Amino acid sequence: MMLKKSLAVAAAVAGLVTLAVAPQASAKTATADGFVPVNSVLGLTTLPAAKRSAAAADAPTPVVIFNEWSQRCLDATGQTNGSAYQVWECDSAPSEVVYLSENPEGYIRIQNAATGRYVEASKSTPGGGVNGTKVQLWDIVSGGKNQWWLPVQNAEGHWRLQNAWSGRYLDASKSTPGGGVNGTKVQLWDLVTGGSNQWWPAYLANSAVAKQGAGAPRNW
Repeated sequence: MMLKKSLAVAAAVAGLVTLAVAPQASAKTATADGFVPVNSVLGLTTLPAAKRSAAAADAPTPVVIFNEWSQRCLDATGQTNGSAYQVWECDSAPSEVVYLSENPEGYIRIQNAATGRYVEASKSTPGGGVNGTKVQLWDIVSGGKNQWWLPVQNAEGHWRLQNAWSGRYLDASKSTPGGGVNGTKVQLWDLVTGGSNQWWPAYLANSAVAKQGAGAPRNW
């Protein structure tokens, strides 16, 4: 991966709200295993459905998922199945923008808006869901719990994403040289108490937080 200049970001993450119930959606918007678009999760606040147009009320909202430790966003390194995830300067690039959907059990899927593929824990990592398991982009797998993420809010209001298949959490690796720089690996890891590298609020794409980076070029 090409080295990029790191941008120091001072972004205060505050005003997180509690997990909200997904807006009502018509049957045609649901996947085969019951996921429907959700516009209020991971601290994300959007206009209530009553104030959106009828067409927009059920539509997914483009967002970015922000890592509090690195002050960067969840970012796909490529467009194909198996493309790894990293953190990168937030600029609402196609590699960062995602849609969120939720099932009745409260799990969410995270869909890359540009490719239609999903954020998942790789089942090909030796050991099956162990610490360090690769997080990657992949086609939807109906019923595939390695693509299901449970939003968990701690007492201070920060959000974690727990993988339903492994029980481990979305984690920006602190072992990447440079400490939270562009290209830092995203992986699964055991819960780390107080670990802000496991805190992932969502922000609207093209909001101030989502556009704070320098737009450093990527591989796609």
